[in-house]
Amino acid sequence: MGKLRRAHTLDKTEFLKFCSLFREHQFAFVRLLAIFIFYPLSQVLEKEPEEKKTYSHPLHAVCENIPSWDEYETADYIIIGTGAGGAPVAAELAKKGKRVLIIEKGGLVQIDPPGMV
Repeated sequence: MGKLRRAHTLDKTEFLKFCSLFREHQFAFVRLLAIFIFYPLSQVLEKEPEEKKTYSHPLHAVCENIPSWDEYETADYIIIGTGAGGAPVAAELAKKGKRVLIIEKGGLVQIDPPGMV
């Protein structure tokens, strides 16, 4: 550290060392002052993590990644409807490596409000 420089010229490790000098200072007033100076700075310097995309139905995330029919030429099985019988049969066939095409008339059943029955 030794020489005087502007804080914006410090790399991340030097800047963190600079901040720790204030946080670990022997005088409580300096430590308190560091809180009021560095807390707002940390809000600007640190990027907030991107919010994960939320879905109202657990299958919405899966539905976005369904390939279009153009990517397939054939299917081993075609299942019409994913009711009580269609969905389990399609799942078992897919687990066995079969190419399964599911044709469904409706969309996902939505509960309003999400999560409440």
